[in-house]
Amino acid sequence: MVLAIVFTLQAQQDSKKAFPLELPEDPRAMIPLKKEALTETWQREASRTYNINGRELTFINIGQTPNGFSFQNRPGTTLWADEYINSVVYTYPSESPESQIAYALSMNKGIAGSWGDEINVYNDTTKPGVFPQGGIINPFWNTNPDSAIFTYFSAMQDGSNGTYGGYAFGVNPMSQINPPSPTANHQTSSGNYYRGIPEAFTITSEGKVFVVDPCFPADQNYEYNGNLILEKGIYNESTGDIEYEQGLFPALMPGDGINDSKIAFDPSGQYGYILLMSDANLSSSDYTQFHPVLYQSTDGGESWEVNPIHSQLGGPGGMYEVKQFVEDDLLESLFGSDFHRDSIQYSMGYHADMVVDVTGNVHITGIIAPADDTAWYPLQDLMGTFHVWYDHGTDTWDAHLLNMNRTFMGENEGLTMYNNPGLSINTQGDVLFFTWNDTEMDGLEENIAPDIYMMVCDIWGPFYGELDNITQFTQAMWTSHFATPSYYVFDRCPNGNWIFTIPLVYLETIYEPSYPAKIWYIDGVEVWNWAYCNNVEEENASNLSKISFKPNPFNIQTSLELQTMQPANIRLEVFNTLGQKILETDHGKKDAGRHEFIIRSEELRKGVYFCKIHSDGESVTKKMIVE
Repeated sequence: MVLAIVFTLQAQQDSKKAFPLELPEDPRAMIPLKKEALTETWQREASRTYNINGRELTFINIGQTPNGFSFQNRPGTTLWADEYINSVVYTYPSESPESQIAYALSMNKGIAGSWGDEINVYNDTTKPGVFPQGGIINPFWNTNPDSAIFTYFSAMQDGSNGTYGGYAFGVNPMSQINPPSPTANHQTSSGNYYRGIPEAFTITSEGKVFVVDPCFPADQNYEYNGNLILEKGIYNESTGDIEYEQGLFPALMPGDGINDSKIAFDPSGQYGYILLMSDANLSSSDYTQFHPVLYQSTDGGESWEVNPIHSQLGGPGGMYEVKQFVEDDLLESLFGSDFHRDSIQYSMGYHADMVVDVTGNVHITGIIAPADDTAWYPLQDLMGTFHVWYDHGTDTWDAHLLNMNRTFMGENEGLTMYNNPGLSINTQGDVLFFTWNDTEMDGLEENIAPDIYMMVCDIWGPFYGELDNITQFTQAMWTSHFATPSYYVFDRCPNGNWIFTIPLVYLETIYEPSYPAKIWYIDGVEVWNWAYCNNVEEENASNLSKISFKPNPFNIQTSLELQTMQPANIRLEVFNTLGQKILETDHGKKDAGRHEFIIRSEELRKGVYFCKIHSDGESVTKKMIVE
């Protein structure tokens, strides 16, 4: 098996199938969008529900876009959920002849039957808006959806910097949809402001909107000039519109490569970071190609530190799991028999996603693979989706391998698709949800028939859940292109057990990608009891007390100790992080007093589990960890 893999990789290397370090389809390459003549207006397809592994998933057709090219190389912020008003919006290029930008809205957590028709917010044929992003302005935890504001921000084709060069932006009272009353504003490239296609967009808990866009002047061959355009938007209630302040922020050096950019803030809205995926030089550049570079704000984005925070992927000071995740024989096939792990370069890209947790630390996800001075090798068994994080308190970086991906890039009739790494967080800011696309169909070597995969992480360990193929055996199996999660997830806590619902959207491009493509929302992607239940006892569990696992974490067995106040029947159930029951034991009736039960790890893989202890109609749930 190993020899066959090595042969395949060597053949790919010899045939020059390594990937360039910089995104080959330059995001600033000004190729007009394809928009086919429409023969009929969008007709919503019926929702479909599947019961997979104890999870009920409902697929809801919430819109239609002109074609798949509307999403190519644009991993922006388009899906936004707000727990406080039970609402979720999705911003997209509209298929309607009367609109270029629209949003879909649910005010009941995205469930079937809660989505209306598309809400058109922008249509200026002289200044077309493309690649829109958007979300909900809802500061100070307002709970009335009628007081929330939808906002959009879009690149604009005005020709002031190549084909593009401008921005279009505006707002609409979120629930005012019949008819809407949107605003439309424009900015154009002038002076030192070379506007392109922004990829970094976010909204803070204080209601501030931030946009970041690296300057790539068209008249300088789209080479980065060393400045970021930083926009801060504030909604003005008296005018009913959003007002932006703009500035140029010097970052990195002119000529540095930038494959992606993001911006995010912690739940308080104070700790913020700008992320640049760049090959900018650093002292350890011999071991790192494209890598995360951060700029920090600690005052809600009012000011930003000018000194970059570089990560180092490889080399003597690099991240341990990055340097260890590829097998020796595969590294030898690329770099020769005299290779040393500390001498190998690594690159991360082309796209990434980022959130900031409750402690102000940064979490990033994306593909990492070995590299050399001219190329990198995101190939099967040589690449993985990683969780990379920065601890601002200790000024240190670390990484954890989430999954060894099978495919990286796919192309269908000129439409290029990558893994679309996504990262969501709960409103409390301490549980992470990683998503990505990958094709694991036998006989396919390109990422053209993707499913959506997910993994969960509790930051306090960190503790990781199991790999979850969300779309397997559903209508989206092998067709869930351009998977997009919301920055925030929905959460609820019935009976002391937390349940998280992760909003997800994908584009169905089964046919010719220049044709209109349907947008599907997936409801029911739930993870339950992940956090907070380690010390939470259900209110009616009066007969159970002094519950503990010794040891916890454990790798062979653990002793569950508890005390019953009255004689009772004791039954144990163990669940994984997906809510699936792994084992169940019935211990019969026990007298009042102290009891001990042994749980062995033979049937449990490494990870986090939840043990539900039943006592004659009462129950308590506790978290346990297998190392």
